Amino acid sequence: MSNFLESVVKNKLVPAPSTDADVNVIADGTSLLLSYDTEQGKAIINYKLVSVFTFGRPNDEVLEGHRLYERGLDYYAAQIVQNSRWIRELDVQNSGHSQHDSEKFIRSHHHHILTFKDATFECIYSNIFGDPEVSIVSVENWRKELSEYFSNCIK
Repeated sequence: MSNFLESVVKNKLVPAPSTDADVNVIADGTSLLLSYDTEQGKAIINYKLVSVFTFGRPNDEVLEGHRLYERGLDYYAAQIVQNSRWIRELDVQNSGHSQHDSEKFIRSHHHHILTFKDATFECIYSNIFGDPEVSIVSVENWRKELSEYFSNCIK
């Protein structure tokens, strides 16, 4: 069981949030848009195939209480959970499907975690349609991007 030990490492593809980041989460049944403030502008992360996500506690005052804190979870950070217990639990849930392939499922699913001042965001997504799109934009372009995202969702 030791080869399934979870660890948390820095996500080099996703920018870290600023310490006072304003955070927005918009989701439908499969896709999710996460936006937040960074030192460079507004980050927008578009996840295409989300299995599950959480957004809420713990905040920065009680982050030490998160089960991954002792595994490397850090403050105001964008991170990846390696050997995710949550992905393994979802794999077991999905094993009842007649075409389920456990190895393929675990290989294609990823666990992102971002810590903010007032909340923590965790997301399990599949990369079978590609990795999340990450961009940093100005506040003016951020509004335009959100408007376009909503327009595409409504179609």
